[in-house]
Amino acid sequence: MRNKSIFIRIMYIIIGSIISGLGIAMMSKGTLGVDTLSVFMIGIAKLFDLPFSYANAMVNLTIIIIVFMINRKIIGIGSLINACIIAFTIHISSGVIETVIVGNEAINYIVIIIGPICIGAGAAIYVNQNLGASALESLTLCLCGIFNKLSMKTARIILDSTFALLGFMIGGPIGLGTITCIVLVGPTVSIVSRLLKDDK
Repeated sequence: MRNKSIFIRIMYIIIGSIISGLGIAMMSKGTLGVDTLSVFMIGIAKLFDLPFSYANAMVNLTIIIIVFMINRKIIGIGSLINACIIAFTIHISSGVIETVIVGNEAINYIVIIIGPICIGAGAAIYVNQNLGASALESLTLCLCGIFNKLSMKTARIILDSTFALLGFMIGGPIGLGTITCIVLVGPTVSIVSRLLKDDK
């Protein structure tokens, strides 16, 4: 990592964030279930009668503050870049994605596989730059730091399952896509992280 310039590392963060953003947009526009954190955010929005965008900001900010209080080194410039790029990617890609997948059942089933893989692969790319991670990835790293024997894969599966369950309990929707996120995102993060480390 030391051999990479800060510019190259930021470019990797941008690329990883775009990939994750595309995955989240696919899941949000599909008909078979959203990603796990979105389940929780939708539940929060319903519980407090808030627009989804407000619930999204509130949940992400709360997670960032909690992680910062536990281990501020996990939060960095990459956290800000990631948040901005993912939001922008979702905004500009959602319309195109919706046009392609809405009404096409076969593509919706493909999306619930590709979406989680994109979310996990993108997360691995920007987290491995060590310049700060997004809210959920920061919480994953924080959990791994607290429990030394806990792998990124296991920690992410635990968090995905927890957010999906909590979200469902307060009114968030769970679908088949939510289950594929629980099953695929964590292992994808682990595999891509390993590949990136081997490539150094």
